[in-house]
Amino acid sequence: MRKDLLKLITSIKPEFDSDSNFNNPLPNSASIYLKDEKHLIDITLADNVLEVRINLKGRGYDIGSKDVKVIYDYLNECLRNQIELTKEYYLEDLYYRQRRLI
Repeated sequence: MRKDLLKLITSIKPEFDSDSNFNNPLPNSASIYLKDEKHLIDITLADNVLEVRINLKGRGYDIGSKDVKVIYDYLNECLRNQIELTKEYYLEDLYYRQRRLI
């Protein structure tokens, strides 16, 4: 993968989502999306399945298996970090609720 494309992908802030119906859901998907004059980048990692759509200047961009691994590892790490942040938030919220500080 071109270094400038990888740098662009890793500069986009991921969005996180959960399809859980529990009261305190943890995110189970991470996605990156960018659309401008030169790029269309649409990447999603959900339930360990990576979906990648990249167009550069209107043409599809094929990525190799090494690129898939780099993108997968990056999004998986972002998702793990977000899960830990979410857990910390829920624990802090529970702590304050138990002490009726909220």
